[in-house]
Amino acid sequence: MRNTTVSAYSADGIENVARANPVDEHYVQVTASGSWLLFRDIDLNQIKKITLSIMPGNTVGKIQVRAGSLDGKLLAETGVLTKDSRPASGPQEGWFDASFLWA
Repeated sequence: MRNTTVSAYSADGIENVARANPVDEHYVQVTASGSWLLFRDIDLNQIKKITLSIMPGNTVGKIQVRAGSLDGKLLAETGVLTKDSRPASGPQEGWFDASFLWA
C-alpha cells in the first residue's frame, strides 16, 4: 500500500514519458501520443477521486485511469486538456489541478 499522494515520477513503468528532476522538483513530461505510466500495488477499491497537478504545454489530450493494463477497464477519464485549460495568472500559473471522478 502506498501513501495517498503518489508522484508520477515514482511510476513503476513508463512509455513515451521522461522523468525530469530539476533542483527540488520531480515530475514527468509526456513525449508522445499514447504515453502511459504504470503503478503497481495500488488498491483502487476505495478510490473515489484523483487529482493531478498538470501543465499541458502544447499537448492536447485526455488522461485515463485503467485497471490492470493499457486496455483494461476504464475507471476514470478527464475531458480534453489543452494549454487553454490552465489559469492565465495567479499562484498556479501554468500548472493546475485536474480532478476527475471514477467512471
